[in-house]
Amino acid sequence: EPPAAPANVDPKVNPKLEQSLRKLHQQILLELVEHSPGRAIGPVVEPALLAMWEAGRVIESVIGGAPRGLDLMVDDPGTGEALYEWVVRHHFALRVLDAPGDVLVAPHTPEECQLRVQFTHGRWFATWIKLGVDESQPEVRRRALLLFETGRQGELVETAV
Repeated sequence: EPPAAPANVDPKVNPKLEQSLRKLHQQILLELVEHSPGRAIGPVVEPALLAMWEAGRVIESVIGGAPRGLDLMVDDPGTGEALYEWVVRHHFALRVLDAPGDVLVAPHTPEECQLRVQFTHGRWFATWIKLGVDESQPEVRRRALLLFETGRQGELVETAV
């Protein structure tokens, strides 16, 4: 269970927290590679790495979930940037998972996968190429496609298409 986020965090703090979280993720990744050379990266067991993992969970809880208040019915560059950052954070960035010390490392960068967020036909979509999938497969199997909508509570809803 992640720690409870403070209720009154100033949204202006989020960019600095996100930058700190990226730096922390980079450090965790460097430490993981150093502690598990030549083998798959597994759950973190070293005390310092567990502390970094817990710090990452705290920062993520403060940053919060999906952006709220986006007008998904209009083609707005700010909305596109917010959605792009959301997709990067949830599909391409290192993420701390629920099991103590467990992390998920994306195998490819958004640039390598040609991530695109676009407004078309009155809706926002994100798409990227799934690298590692056999190129002889049809494009529908080699490409991820997400549709963004607003939920009943005003939250961002992401649906794989």
